[in-house]
Amino acid sequence: MKTQPIIAPSEPPVDAPAPPKKLTPRKVKWARRRRALKRLWADFSRNRMGMAGLIIAAILAAAMANLSAALNSLASTTVMDFLRPLVGPQGPDDDARFLRWARFATVGWALVLIAIGIVARHWGSVLESGLSIASITLGLLLGVFLLGVLTRRVGQNAASFGVLAGLAVILYVRGFTHIAFTWWVLIGSVSTFAAGYAASWFERSGPAASGPKI
Repeated sequence: MKTQPIIAPSEPPVDAPAPPKKLTPRKVKWARRRRALKRLWADFSRNRMGMAGLIIAAILAAAMANLSAALNSLASTTVMDFLRPLVGPQGPDDDARFLRWARFATVGWALVLIAIGIVARHWGSVLESGLSIASITLGLLLGVFLLGVLTRRVGQNAASFGVLAGLAVILYVRGFTHIAFTWWVLIGSVSTFAAGYAASWFERSGPAASGPKI
């Protein structure tokens, strides 16, 4: 009786392609949405002469309008709030000099925004990334607004301390916890309001010490 030879299992070649990674349910959901949007775009723009060009022009116009407003605000804040108080008035050509600085500031902030856009490609969904970034600052603004509306004793120094404390809390929540970004506005506003109101009890009375009231 002949015995069958034992064949050792062959190892896969070194250059064999890696097995596909298993997608999480969240990634599968976003992939389905992207495919649905692509089909919607193809079905809508097919057999409609000029429709694709009009839609692309509308998207570019909306993007340019938002970017121009953001660049204008950033350049104006940089020149009027930071550079002008440092330099001070120097002569009759101050307006022309500040305008020239604003143009350079616009170009500088444009480069910063381009760099942020390049880095943001690795952040996942654009909508989720934008809302998560906005949630960091919106909670602070809401907390300061509530301090000014609901209280009478909070001064400038206490409000500034509340903003810094709220920012620290939000950064901790973002970096070291798994709380969803939809809760960041609530957490930031509550922490800013609580820290600012608590700090107001340690301020000395008097407008010189506490600053203008909010």
